[in-house]
Amino acid sequence: MANSLCQLFTQMEFDKDVSAKAKKVFSDAQEVQRSKVGDFHCYKLKGKSDDPFGDVVSSIKSNLDVLAELEELAEIAPKHVTKNHIRKALEIAGHYGQFSYRYPGVTQEFVWTKELSIFEIILDFLSSLQAGEALQIRVHPCRMALFLFLSAPLAAECIEEELPTLQEDKKHFGTLLVTEFSDLQSASDVLAESFSDNTSPWKIRNLLLQESVEEKFLELVMPKLEKYPQVYLSSQEFHDNFKGAITTATKMSLKLFSNPKDEGDVKPTIVLGQNRSYFDKPGSDPAPIVVMNIFRTVKEGIGMANAFNGGSVSVWCEKLSIAYEIAHGLNVPIVWINSLAKFTPEVPFSFIFGGITYGSEIAVLEKMLFQKRYGRNNVISPEDLKTFCNYSPVSLIVGGKYHFECLTSALQSAHLVQSNLIKISTDDTKNRFREILSSCTRVKCQNLASVYTQRKTIVFPFGETFAN
Repeated sequence: MANSLCQLFTQMEFDKDVSAKAKKVFSDAQEVQRSKVGDFHCYKLKGKSDDPFGDVVSSIKSNLDVLAELEELAEIAPKHVTKNHIRKALEIAGHYGQFSYRYPGVTQEFVWTKELSIFEIILDFLSSLQAGEALQIRVHPCRMALFLFLSAPLAAECIEEELPTLQEDKKHFGTLLVTEFSDLQSASDVLAESFSDNTSPWKIRNLLLQESVEEKFLELVMPKLEKYPQVYLSSQEFHDNFKGAITTATKMSLKLFSNPKDEGDVKPTIVLGQNRSYFDKPGSDPAPIVVMNIFRTVKEGIGMANAFNGGSVSVWCEKLSIAYEIAHGLNVPIVWINSLAKFTPEVPFSFIFGGITYGSEIAVLEKMLFQKRYGRNNVISPEDLKTFCNYSPVSLIVGGKYHFECLTSALQSAHLVQSNLIKISTDDTKNRFREILSSCTRVKCQNLASVYTQRKTIVFPFGETFAN
């Protein structure tokens, strides 16, 4: 039954001032929160027009500043970080607009938590609008303002009964692997800038540094470590995560590195030694520190990265042969060489093997076929694996100054984790899958790898970093 509070979604009339508009939405979100009991609130959304995707995209593009202010008011991210995430998401999501596989009766399910970046939320949201008839979302209070705004172009209904608990993805972060052949200035810039980003799945929270450049790199990076943005310093949860990690490091007598000019208690800090899992609280964001470990040889660095990486690795090395040796030796879904967070809409990617897919038509197709965002708890059969594993082993795409190499292979047994797989043994789902394949071009068929394969995307800039 529709809740009267949901009228807020369709009655948002604002002052032209961006701050006034954002504060009105944030105030409405707090009002909704006070009217409900419990942490998560459940809603069902449907399009009002024949093009709900276009309606939402248009709203996002017209209100970039408002969305950035909403994230700051919610103490999630500073404005410049939010705008960067949204622009990246819209560039990729624009590709989704070419495809629509809406299937009657298909409902996508989501959980919007504080840990998710607005980049992930928007990509999931928009691809699902192209894949299903309706969306069902469980919203954490901190995401209520964002939800009110993004759902405004759609018809919203509050669900009174509590939905079953849905499984959340593991928390992601990036690893910076710096070799002795690196542009240390640029690598240290990337690390320093990453401290201002506490939500993206590529934020650097793990540092692997070759022994021969350890001293020089730290000398370069420490003066670049600026104060945390105020939005983080205002968050008690951020303080608690930081201080908990520093307390653990102190008890273990680990070395701490920070900007000597920053006298604050909570400041960008690099901790030398140990696995970063020691510093992260279960159920919380990765602590906002960077854990550094030292390797001597490239082979040792690859092994350390494969042992613990967070889902993506940014490799810094100016020798092409060594860079590719590292990239191909890493067992992660995304490898950026001498760069970070570079994407192209045509290439599908994920931040975990067998996990949700972003980018390209495949993201829309997978959602249409498999419907649920979470709760993947069935094991695939060998027969299904043989039937649907139709993939091209290598795809090459050049976008701008970047070369994207997407390697696809059968999902390895090491990644056959129940939480990352979907069973498609029902005849209805199999028939739907075949129906889509029959309507696709050969190229689409070869690349429709679905959750039964693992993709690894390697990205590197050319013409600048590497000599021809």
